[in-house]
Amino acid sequence: ITVVEYVIGLVIISIGTSIIGLIVMLLLATTLFGLSFLSYGILLVPFLAVLFMFGIALGVLGSAIMLRFGPAAEWFIWPLPALVSPFAGVFYPISVLPEWMQQVSYLLPPSYVFEGI
Repeated sequence: ITVVEYVIGLVIISIGTSIIGLIVMLLLATTLFGLSFLSYGILLVPFLAVLFMFGIALGVLGSAIMLRFGPAAEWFIWPLPALVSPFAGVFYPISVLPEWMQQVSYLLPPSYVFEGI
């Protein structure tokens, strides 16, 4: 198979596993915590699309770092989501962050998703 076919296959499998994981997490959040995602209706789709695309961008960034610097750069890639999450407002509103962190947060697409939800 060609490289293009291989990459297309990886993308399709990644999208499939992401959708399965999303469905499982939505079911768990609904049953265990009583969160109602159906109240957002069709507006949930763009929110999830933004998060999905940002996740793909982080994955591409991680792959690029690995390809450029080799396996020794793995220590830098694993903490990337943990470093981004405070700026994205995952656990708390962006308004409680210091001013300089708020400015960085407004540059990240997931911050608008979590503030909107």
